[in-house]
Amino acid sequence: MEKLNRFTSAIGKQDDQAMVLSLATFLEGTLGRILLAYFRSCKATKDLVEGFNAPLGTFDSRIKAVYAFGLVTDDQYSVLYLSA
Repeated sequence: MEKLNRFTSAIGKQDDQAMVLSLATFLEGTLGRILLAYFRSCKATKDLVEGFNAPLGTFDSRIKAVYAFGLVTDDQYSVLYLSA
């Protein structure tokens, strides 16, 4: 929660476009961390989520993956997918 509070304070000082880009980047990173926490801790997981050409390396693929694995609700998926 501390990181979220710091993030919220920081983006409040930006113009609208910068705020949207910052929020999307924050959400993409958060979804990546959720997937890393959910999967087994191994090289295969890192290859799927991080690095060049990772199958779960994009915002869109991460949204779909966390939804498919049941890690977000239907409502959360809808909000995330509309923001992508």
